[in-house]
Amino acid sequence: MKPKTNKPISKPYRKIEVDTELPIVETIEVPNYKELLKQYEYKHGKPLKPINRRKKINFPKGTKCPYCGSPKEYIYTNNGSKGQCLCKVCNNTFMLGSNLNKKTISKCPYCGHTLEKTKDRNSFIIYKCKNDNCKYYQNKLNSLTKEEKEIYKSNPGKLKLRYIYREFKFSLASLNPNTPNRPKIDLAKAHNPLNVVGLIMTFYVNFGLSSRTVSRIMDEVFSIKVSHQTVLNYAQATAYYLSSFTKDHIKDLSSKLCGDETYIKVKGKWRYIFFILDPVKKILISSLVSKKRDTLAACTAIKQVIDCFKEIPEDLTFIFDGNPIYLLAKMFFAKNNIQFDLKTVIGLTNDDPISAEFRPYKQFIERLNRTFKDNYRHTNGFGSFDGAISYVTLFTAWFNFLRPHSALNGKVPIPINELNKYETMPAKWAKLIELAQIHTIENQKHKSNVLKEAA
Repeated sequence: MKPKTNKPISKPYRKIEVDTELPIVETIEVPNYKELLKQYEYKHGKPLKPINRRKKINFPKGTKCPYCGSPKEYIYTNNGSKGQCLCKVCNNTFMLGSNLNKKTISKCPYCGHTLEKTKDRNSFIIYKCKNDNCKYYQNKLNSLTKEEKEIYKSNPGKLKLRYIYREFKFSLASLNPNTPNRPKIDLAKAHNPLNVVGLIMTFYVNFGLSSRTVSRIMDEVFSIKVSHQTVLNYAQATAYYLSSFTKDHIKDLSSKLCGDETYIKVKGKWRYIFFILDPVKKILISSLVSKKRDTLAACTAIKQVIDCFKEIPEDLTFIFDGNPIYLLAKMFFAKNNIQFDLKTVIGLTNDDPISAEFRPYKQFIERLNRTFKDNYRHTNGFGSFDGAISYVTLFTAWFNFLRPHSALNGKVPIPINELNKYETMPAKWAKLIELAQIHTIENQKHKSNVLKEAA
């Protein structure tokens, strides 16, 4: 039996080639269910009967087939309680709540052949043109060398010769970064005042100590009885208020930004953080915690950055490593009319001009990773995903508002005037929490007023 490794397994990235040409999309009108019922009766000599159910099913009010419009009397529950339905009239499957009245098919932009679905990934569906007479395929095939032809003959999957289109399963509007949950405690009604909470945050975040160690320090050094769970509760509450406060103070960014992923441990499993940094102003823009290192997470992290711009710069450039998820993310945003340049820095040596030019940006983000790991190491991982999100939110706030940078002449990336008069870090934390609380209350009042006006 092999012992479990304490380090994450790092696998080499698979190189991919992305086709930027979008497919031709054609819409097929599906007949109305009444027409289909007439056709059925004409063909079979008898009407199509509604479903004779053995057990009553409570469909939502107004449920109907999104393809042909047939009422619930003709709709089966296709997979039990999971939400998929089957229409008895048009024989299409759909999810409850779907709003479709047309069916579309995608065709190859080079030959017009209908694309075939080949793979279904977590974040997208892959469609491929399998027409051997396709211009795209023929050009690729004719450009192969003798060695490449032998490789293709023995293993066709090694080389990409056919047009491929990826249909993403998510939309731009659905890309929401994870934020801390509403806290279990109200800091305004907490047993300890904000200056004690600020002291706890200093040990927990600035020095990266575990909640149990912080609890012991508070007891043995300051004679303040605070359990390790209270430390975590204070951290969650502070992160909740600082989440929107930090987001709303990130502005005036540079046009060249760098990003990378790093590992964290949550409940004994390796998870990921997607960092995106402004290397000039040293502002940590995105710090997305994700269970997977996939295209959806990459798109969510980039969307978090794009939302910080009032107007997207024409020369906006992201510098990442060779992970193909960023290439797919660029394709996703281009499909949504958001353009940016992508520079890939590969490996540890400058084997190509782009790596040589943008290597310093990659080193900036690697230093950020080391800074985070120095703080995170003493926590021994996180007991919950929400706990990881809270800690990363606190780290981001500390990095942007409280940590001086030598490259900025000892200043913080995002200065807050109200903090200048405080000399000690616990006092700065306490004031920052107070400002974040006021900011959250004002935001909630604004949302409430908007809803009242809309009503």
